[in-house]
Order: sequence, then structure tokens, then C-alpha cells
Amino acid sequence: MLPHSVEDWRLWSQIFMRRWYIILGCFIASCAGGLYVALTLPPEYNAVSKIMVLNTNLLSGSMIRSLPRTSFGEDLLYFRRIITSDYFLSSLIDSADIKNEPKIIAKINLLVQEHPEIPFSEIAEQIYIEHLRKKISVRTKSSNIIEISAKGKTPELAFQLCRILTYSGINEAQKNMLKTSSAAS
Repeated sequence: MLPHSVEDWRLWSQIFMRRWYIILGCFIASCAGGLYVALTLPPEYNAVSKIMVLNTNLLSGSMIRSLPRTSFGEDLLYFRRIITSDYFLSSLIDSADIKNEPKIIAKINLLVQEHPEIPFSEIAEQIYIEHLRKKISVRTKSSNIIEISAKGKTPELAFQLCRILTYSGINEAQKNMLKTSSAAS
């Protein structure tokens, strides 16, 4: 119930003045807790790259009219799906330098002990892909711009992962574009 009159405000202010040490203690405890969390958590760096996808037609006008064509928005979604696919991420495992992280190795060993019937390589690959998925983000920023962001323990690792994702994604998209144009011709 909120105070309505001046007398109620005086009563509440007297209660707060008598219990000032409780309010101050809560404030100091919350500041100390926030400072502890801020100083003990390891830093995480973020690298971002933006790719502008142009709607270019490699085919002549007569070929475009005779072939079914997907919309440009579907092309962007396809590009995003390529970058986050299992096949694409499994090809990045070696170049992303994540095989030496102790937490991942411990998780793989635990799963191998729980499921001895599944080969070690399959478990390891799935754990590495899951770890990469947590570290990357692919978003459509506007009608023709895709933003790729990657997280890492150091700025160099974040930049390296983002650069690898960007260049590999562009190369994969170019391969697919050449495949469709050669199939159409």
C-alpha cells in the first residue's frame, strides 16, 4: 500500500532512516556480487562481418523467362542455411581451432563412456558442430545484407572464426551459383 498523505510519507521516511543500514548493506552486497561476476567471468569477444548479396542473373533474358526462379529472399535464406548446416560446420572444425579446448574434450569423453556403441569420431564431430553453432550467429540485416558474427576467447580467435565463415560461405555460394548456371545452360 502506497502512502497517500504527508503523514504517511513521514512515517515511511522514519522507517527508512531507522533501517538505513539494511538498505546500505543490500546495496553494497549487490555491488560486490556484480563486481565479482564481472571480474571472474572470462571475457568473450565478438567479430562481425557483413555480406552484401547482389541479385545478379548470369543467364540471358530469354533463359530467365524459361527457367523457374526462386525469389531473392529465398536465396538469402538458402545462403544462411548453407552457413549453419552440419556439412558446412564439419568442414570448419579443423580450421576453427577448437579441438584443444578441455571442456569439449571432457564432454566428448563422457559421452563416449555413456555410449560405447557409437564411434568416437561421430560423437566428437557432433560435439564440435554443437560448439560452433553456439559461437556463431547468422542474421539477415536488410533485404540484401547478411551479418555473420562469431565469438571467441580472444579477439584473434573471434576474428579468425568470422573470417573463415565469411570466406567459406562466399565460396560455397559461388559454387552453387555456378552449378545452377551450368545446369541451366
